[in-house]
Amino acid sequence: MGSTAPPLVCRAAVLIRELVRNLVDNALQYTPRGGTVTARVTPDPFGQVVVLQVEDTGPGIAPGERELVFQPVHSRRWAPTSTAAGSG
Repeated sequence: MGSTAPPLVCRAAVLIRELVRNLVDNALQYTPRGGTVTARVTPDPFGQVVVLQVEDTGPGIAPGERELVFQPVHSRRWAPTSTAAGSG
């Protein structure tokens, strides 16, 4: 079966770099002083994909705003001192 095409990750390196930068930048921006931001990449147990996780102890996204983050150019400036519950 030996496909010679580069893995999809290699072909999309610029987009993946932008995605990671945006996720980490947002986590750092909205996590209060003394909070924690953790980024990790783990392999899928079946070897088909890798999983990127970015977790933080920031205020999270208000439930009514969560679907908006999937819009192409949505940006919302949540106050870092918000008391909203975390997103997970």
